[in-house]
Amino acid sequence: MVENTNKSKVKIDDLRCYKNPKTKRKCSNNEYFRNIDIGTNVHYNNEDIDHLDNNKDNLNKNQKYFNVFSIKTNRYCTLSFLNELKRVLAKYFPENRLWHGKLTDEQLSVILGKSKSHIRKKRNQINQNPKYIISLETLGEYENHIAKSIGKVPRETLELLNKYKNSNNPQKSIYGIYRWHPNLKINYFKYIDTIEKAYWLGWLFAEAWLSMHGKNIRFGVELHKDDERDLLNKFAKTIGYNLEHKETEIRRDGVLTEYVRIRFVNDEFAHNLIKHGFIIGKKKSKSIELPQLASREYYLAFILGYYDGDGKVGSTVITSGSIKFIRQVKSNFKITHKIWRTDSEWGGVGYNIYLGMDLMREMLPNYKNSLHRKRKHFEK
Repeated sequence: MVENTNKSKVKIDDLRCYKNPKTKRKCSNNEYFRNIDIGTNVHYNNEDIDHLDNNKDNLNKNQKYFNVFSIKTNRYCTLSFLNELKRVLAKYFPENRLWHGKLTDEQLSVILGKSKSHIRKKRNQINQNPKYIISLETLGEYENHIAKSIGKVPRETLELLNKYKNSNNPQKSIYGIYRWHPNLKINYFKYIDTIEKAYWLGWLFAEAWLSMHGKNIRFGVELHKDDERDLLNKFAKTIGYNLEHKETEIRRDGVLTEYVRIRFVNDEFAHNLIKHGFIIGKKKSKSIELPQLASREYYLAFILGYYDGDGKVGSTVITSGSIKFIRQVKSNFKITHKIWRTDSEWGGVGYNIYLGMDLMREMLPNYKNSLHRKRKHFEK
């Protein structure tokens, strides 16, 4: 085990470095050193460095000494975790089942309940991304299969698992969602317990969709390029969506129009919306209902969000394909205006109602970060 809090030369007998990568002439004994620059509480053993030694393409071969690591962090890295796991579990197997006293990567993979190539693939992922974190579900599977393989989960193994979880805070991972969106708040809509959440839920009722993607559910929301900064980007940042994956599309709607959208596959995020009345598929626009919310302030924020999605600029009118939704809005807010129907030229049916200026004056100060393009008409 190598443990050091300062930059130092550490002698490692089983490493083989070369002055000349073509001739592979061995360095002298005095040159059996590597500069290792590691942060406090970060542990690397010989196998960690052996692993990097086998991937010298990432290192400067012209250097007399390789800078193996330059990591300033308190994180317990995935590579060390896997190697420590292999060392600890080897104690529970007879010598004749080990390779030179050690478990192989294939053996460890099987013990963990995975295919023989599992650990090799994990090492490849670490090569591509040194900050790679194993998901919470996978760690749970490791623990269960270790118990099946050797009859129990050794205390040392539990300590390693807990150390890794406490150091890295691994997340649930579905379709690698955290690989692309490491800060995504999957459970943002689990509870509508703030005015901001109520606003965004209302906006999604107007603008977003859920669709089946194989056996899973895809979430998406799209709008005109003009509202990208004031709505889409704000929402993406609120839920922790990585804006590098935002999509742009130009379509001909009479004239060429640019749209922006975000979308991702995640059942848990989708089910949190479904719990509040969101509907999968095209039936959503005709079948939504007003969700159950905890206070009038939340309802005001919800309707403001819906208005920013499907409200008419300069007017208090909102539109929906669901007559039931419009009737519930009318009843909940005691609106006296009548509902009327409009038929679009492409065959769609919409139901409309005026919210009224009194309700609009109550909605706007309740949540002050709504779409500026629409609220400016009522704040003059």
